[in-house]
Amino acid sequence: MFVWQAHKGKVRSLAFSPDGQLLATATGTNGKIVVWDVDG
Repeated sequence: MFVWQAHKGKVRSLAFSPDGQLLATATGTNGKIVVWDVDG
């Protein structure tokens, strides 16, 4: 199990790319979106 800590607030939404290679996470407080390479 991996733990990602890129947001200071709660993650409000997340989505995987259609090919499953990228993950996007977003908070509702600062509008920050982080894109992750799943294979990393």
